Amino acid sequence: MREVLRVCSLAAAAVVGLTSVASPAQPDRRMFLCPTPSAAAGFWNDLIAIVDRGVHMNQSRASQVAEQHRCWLETYETRPVAMLAGTMRIRDGGANDGYVTPDYYVYVQFLNYGLRR
Repeated sequence: MREVLRVCSLAAAAVVGLTSVASPAQPDRRMFLCPTPSAAAGFWNDLIAIVDRGVHMNQSRASQVAEQHRCWLETYETRPVAMLAGTMRIRDGGANDGYVTPDYYVYVQFLNYGLRR
């Protein structure tokens, strides 16, 4: 139950910041990819913890958290290609694969595409 509340709180923060973070006409398809499944889980858990403390999440803060987990910002079109240890392996179309949690992937997709009909 607590995990559901955390995910909901991050989603609520995303909704509040949606208009300033991503424009529906020009989705920002960037996503942080992590080198291992454990780094991806740590990155997501740290993002949740920051939002739980009431701090507004922005690109700069997310970048700082990503650095701590050796994650990088991928700027190419990414897509899931496999599941591993509760995370999604993401391919960017090149040689760099990375990992994200499914919750983070859904969060980024929501920021990019919103609730389009």
